[in-house]
Amino acid sequence: MFHLKRFSFVFFLVIYSCLAFGQRTLTLPQVIDMAQKQSPAYKQATTSLNSSYWRYRSFRANFLPQLVLRGTLPELNRTISPVIQPDGSEAFRRRSLAVSSLGLFLEQNIGPTGGTIYLSSDLSRIDLISPSSTTYQASPAIFGFNQPIFRFNPYKWETRISPLLYEESLRKFNEDMEFISVTATNLFFDLLLAQISYDIARKNQSNTDTLFKIAQGRYELGKIAENDLLQLELSLMNAGQAVTKSSLDKETSALRLKTYLGMSETETITLVEPTTTPSLT
Repeated sequence: MFHLKRFSFVFFLVIYSCLAFGQRTLTLPQVIDMAQKQSPAYKQATTSLNSSYWRYRSFRANFLPQLVLRGTLPELNRTISPVIQPDGSEAFRRRSLAVSSLGLFLEQNIGPTGGTIYLSSDLSRIDLISPSSTTYQASPAIFGFNQPIFRFNPYKWETRISPLLYEESLRKFNEDMEFISVTATNLFFDLLLAQISYDIARKNQSNTDTLFKIAQGRYELGKIAENDLLQLELSLMNAGQAVTKSSLDKETSALRLKTYLGMSETETITLVEPTTTPSLT
């Protein structure tokens, strides 16, 4: 008997925990906070802001010094080339060689002019296979400046436009966050009104059902006419229809709010009516 009571108590706790886990009570500040942290609209606004941020970082990177290492693996080249002889004639000789190179380049873009300053150093190795010989060619340091004369300068306009675009994205993000708050508030009150309407419809149905039962007793005693009883029965049917409609409205409003907040459809939401009016600044 003791084990049976213990099993019943544990089973009741499990059922209660499952029901409590799927039910949430939310206030208006909590709904706004959830919308600004986990809603799909927030994730979309964040993704847009991050894209703008990295585009701006890419623009800034164009004006940083760039260090590039370039290399060429041994490239085998087999050719038959004419060779001028001492008597002026030409003799064709087969040549086989492997060429490999390694270079280090430091570049810096110049925004106002659109040019590029560079410093490079490279080393090349040429291996003749037949006859066998090795030759090195090195350029320790090469300094130069490239300046297009008749070409459009994209850096000049990017310097003006890119900061403005990034600032616009920041303002757009703030605007999106305010819009998220407004939308979450509207959905909150839509569900709250639907819940209140459902409670009122349930109370009206209960009151009408009580009046109908009293009227049935009075009709049996002959104190009211059949027409009055039918009118109360019609009112009871209308009250039941109002409960069904308000229940559907409540479920629809709850689904809209849960979808906007990124919540599971299986969760049950109960809203707490605000007791104070926030001040507007």
